[in-house]
Amino acid sequence: MSDELRATPASKERALTLEQRLALFDAATRRQASRNRGRRAAAGTNRGWMTPGIPSTARPFPPVVKRAFLIALLILVAVPAFAADRAAETKKIEALISAVAKLDGAKFVRNGKDYDPATAAKFLRGKWERQANEIVTAGDFIDRIATRSSTTGRVYVVRFADGREVPVAEFLRRLLTGG
Repeated sequence: MSDELRATPASKERALTLEQRLALFDAATRRQASRNRGRRAAAGTNRGWMTPGIPSTARPFPPVVKRAFLIALLILVAVPAFAADRAAETKKIEALISAVAKLDGAKFVRNGKDYDPATAAKFLRGKWERQANEIVTAGDFIDRIATRSSTTGRVYVVRFADGREVPVAEFLRRLLTGG
């Protein structure tokens, strides 16, 4: 009997050259990829990512990479804008505190006790510095710092030289809006 007749299928595979084996492997991979594409298309999940046979330079970025890139871009754009906005709000708060300090003949009434404008401004600044993480806008400053006592809940009042009393929050809002 000749060697060809006695050869089993496994021995025939061993007799293939390396190039022939690679060609068979490539063909099998393409068949499997084609089946997978068909299954994904039928399931509606064929996004084209990691498709065999397409060079990696032609593949789109995976959704995770796209999302990460967009988040990074958003942060790069938003942080400077937020910082500029924060600086503008800080200037407004400083102007409000300065206006309180410059009130001539007025008294700042806190928890039933009268204080001069300079002491009131120092108090408001200290309270603002302790809660700086919570205060973003001048409106936040008025609502959370300059409205009422955090210990007694009593409203802060400005008593002018003519005897009129105005809540500090109302006074500061008028200053803020230019009224």
